[in-house]
Amino acid sequence: MKTDENALLTNCTSSGTFMSIDAQLEQLVIQAQCYAPQSQERQLALTQLVDEILRSRKVARPFVGQPLFGVYKKIYEQVRQELLHNIDEEFDNYDPTLFPVRAWSNNLRDRALKKILDDNQLKNLAIEAQRHPPNTELRQYALGELVEAIRLSGRLAHPHQKKFSSPQFYELLYDEAVNKTLAYVCRKIDTYDPERGDKKFMNWVNFRLD
Repeated sequence: MKTDENALLTNCTSSGTFMSIDAQLEQLVIQAQCYAPQSQERQLALTQLVDEILRSRKVARPFVGQPLFGVYKKIYEQVRQELLHNIDEEFDNYDPTLFPVRAWSNNLRDRALKKILDDNQLKNLAIEAQRHPPNTELRQYALGELVEAIRLSGRLAHPHQKKFSSPQFYELLYDEAVNKTLAYVCRKIDTYDPERGDKKFMNWVNFRLD
């Protein structure tokens, strides 16, 4: 029994000079599993795990040479809190032998992003993009954040599915339509009026997609 405990403690405290992302995640999971549920040590370990998971996020990434600011910082903080809540609830039921740690953590991250990236947050990202002059680095950064947020939000419509007998052909056309729609959003973002119609940003996007 002592041998097993010593091996577990070694796993909990050992660290290498270089580890892949998967290895880093696995080590953080092992560390968190060493501590009792609801303990301060467990919460600290889960916080470190969440921070590592969010390093691979595609939205709310800092602009080169700057810390997160404005709407991007707000989104990051909200996603972090949502992910902390979800991982705290589901951690004890996670079995790494059944579900690879990268797939598990990515699923949790994307679920948190989808919940936080509601229409209001997407509208805020669009307005932030409008604030920066065209052809500037900050405009390009803002548009990149907006496009990724739209993709991850799960709020793009799937129009006219019943018109196509082949799902594969529909998906091919749909992917092309989405790419053209997002390119349009980038070119025409200044034409978006947040006060027009029912004031929903994704209605503007999905109208173009349709």
